Amino acid sequence: MGELLFWVGEDKMLFGSDYGIWTPKWQIEGLVDWDYPDETFSDYPRWTTAAKKKVLGLNAARLYGIEVPAGLELPPDAGTPAAKGRTPSSSRAPRRPMTLQAQALAALATVYDPELDEPITALGFVGSCVATAAGDVDVHLRLPTPQCAPNFAYLMVSDARDAVCRVPEVGEVTVVLEDHYTGDEINAAVGSGSGFDGAFPGESSGDLAALRELFQRKALLARQGRVHDALVAVGANPAAVADLRVADLPDDPDARRCVELRRELGLPHGPSDAALVAGDGSPLAAEDLGRWARRARLVGLSLESNGGLCRSLAARALRRARPTENENANDRGVAA
Repeated sequence: MGELLFWVGEDKMLFGSDYGIWTPKWQIEGLVDWDYPDETFSDYPRWTTAAKKKVLGLNAARLYGIEVPAGLELPPDAGTPAAKGRTPSSSRAPRRPMTLQAQALAALATVYDPELDEPITALGFVGSCVATAAGDVDVHLRLPTPQCAPNFAYLMVSDARDAVCRVPEVGEVTVVLEDHYTGDEINAAVGSGSGFDGAFPGESSGDLAALRELFQRKALLARQGRVHDALVAVGANPAAVADLRVADLPDDPDARRCVELRRELGLPHGPSDAALVAGDGSPLAAEDLGRWARRARLVGLSLESNGGLCRSLAARALRRARPTENENANDRGVAA
């Protein structure tokens, strides 16, 4: 629950039940009465009355356009937004520092699948993240299939280790790739720092920088395409879009990621630079936007399709790796 409230946010959560005939009243009552077991979880958003009302009905009413009876609405600023939208409040008591595990998970959220340009946390690739009292962190990654390309797998494992190692005061960091046909080689190379060539001596040449850059450019094209289409949807014409600067872009995930990718690729990304650029960093002319946007949509469709497939496969792999409560009960000889 804490992870959902932190990463997704109470404004995007809905209560659901598989009770098609009988009443789910006991489930609802249990959810209303639930709270974190102890102060160990004090760094997560609180399960407030406002959050409960949103998850149990108000979010669904907003989604389906159902009018909420007078007196049951919440003030516009009630509740706590998800991690990226959270802002401090002077009326709220100071929160305790994030636990090491929470800091490690936040660091892992900055690691992107190089092919899909989505965080490995959002894709469901992080099977577990455990921090010890001594400050050591152990992360297990599980990709959608055991046959995922070794070069992409290596980049994600290596990037995950680097990200967690940057957490202040962290101790030993171990990142393990599970259930992959080259997992042993990748784990050994990342642990020793011998690089991709060390994982596959005699089978590869050079590092993976060129591969990373190729897919960063694809991701930038797709993301900029979405930014362009969103601007056109609200009435911007080609000339207006071409005149926009980075400072004019909306504060949304696609626009922020575009700026981040341009910085990583060494392309102009300052506030006064063009909002949309070609692959060499030059501003896009109004007369070129139509053809460019069609190509961007094709690349974006490919990334989105692959991303949806990977999320589904990753969820299925994780379910296979974690037996259900009934299976665990049966294994112990307990009636479920």
